[in-house]
Amino acid sequence: MTVYYINQLLILGLAYPLCLYKPNKIKKAAYLAITFGYMWFLATFRVGIGFDYLSYIDIFVKIKAAPDLSTVFDMMYEPGFELLTWVMTRFVTSPVMMYGVYSAIIFIPVAVFIFCYSRDVWLSTWMYVTLSYFYSSMNFIRQNIACGILLLGYKFLREKKPVPYLCIVLLGACFHKTALIMIPIYFLAHLRLGKKTGIFYACVTLIGYLTSTAILNFITSYPFKHEIFRIFQSYKDSRYIDPAYGFPLTFLIVPFVIFGACLALRPIWEKRDPDANMLLNMMLFSSIMWLFITRHFIIERFSHYAYLLALVAIPSALSCLQSPKEDYDLLAELEAKEQQGGKGGKSKGKAELNQVRQLRQSISDHKKYYWSAVVALLLITGIYNEFGQHVNNFHNVFPYQSVFETEGPDFSNYETWEL
Repeated sequence: MTVYYINQLLILGLAYPLCLYKPNKIKKAAYLAITFGYMWFLATFRVGIGFDYLSYIDIFVKIKAAPDLSTVFDMMYEPGFELLTWVMTRFVTSPVMMYGVYSAIIFIPVAVFIFCYSRDVWLSTWMYVTLSYFYSSMNFIRQNIACGILLLGYKFLREKKPVPYLCIVLLGACFHKTALIMIPIYFLAHLRLGKKTGIFYACVTLIGYLTSTAILNFITSYPFKHEIFRIFQSYKDSRYIDPAYGFPLTFLIVPFVIFGACLALRPIWEKRDPDANMLLNMMLFSSIMWLFITRHFIIERFSHYAYLLALVAIPSALSCLQSPKEDYDLLAELEAKEQQGGKGGKSKGKAELNQVRQLRQSISDHKKYYWSAVVALLLITGIYNEFGQHVNNFHNVFPYQSVFETEGPDFSNYETWEL
């Protein structure tokens, strides 16, 4: 567990010097390079970490052994992932190197996304770990590559450009077909969330929740023509579908708190961030999907795409608790006049003095509101992270084992890799 605690300390410890104290782009980039670099190191030099750790080694070996590329594309995996892995077989010689490449492809888009769009990169990085995205990246490899591709298309989502965004979604689906869930979500994301849409979502959610088992049984039984879709048949009658194996209701706490906080801050949030309504919708969709995860484990594979936007939604919403920039500018202007008055200029009147005091008090109060909310978020997500480490074992990544402390397979040749 120590390496995971070091990860959290690194994220919090570097927040002040690199993100909060006289922030600039160079310091932000350095912060993300260090924190995500450490996560890359953990993800690369692990052994047996993640439920699918050996599965991806097995896939690599099969693709390496394929006589030609057409044979690779006949396998049951997504074509983009097959092509990527086939290219990797030309230079990758060990599981460590293989996971190093996969992890770089996963983490770089997330770091770029946070750098470009987050109001507080340190807070987004903290949530990336404590909301279990980092742990997921060491298990759901194909899905997290797809997530990274969709994050790079966030610009088109914000700017309501459906054609390039849908192209990005299709590219993501070439690595994990669950990315296709973002096609209908794209068209819902920009709808104004009001009473009518709220009632519509509630009705659809209720009907879907009551009929979800029948729907999934149909999907896993339908004789799809292409083998890539028939992979869902392997989940038929499995614990991934069985409602008895759904996640505990405790998993609803965090997504519901996130959505509730965003909804409560909506009146001021929408005035400061034009993306507020879209991000609020994404947090609503995430909460709905987590509700279904408590019934069917397999739905977790669809949840990441919208839920990842919490990395920018939460910092944006919480920033509204701070005084607006106009208040800081006005206070600076009044204080400048005050200094001029003290050097022989015209002294302030009582009304102006009161205005300065009120502005200072207002800014101070809003800072307290903001940091109280941030501390609350750190505590809630930190407790959730502890729950994952000691109770749930998110994605089978606890306790951590590395190649430096564990006797693993012979890495000298792919043919000797133990599967």
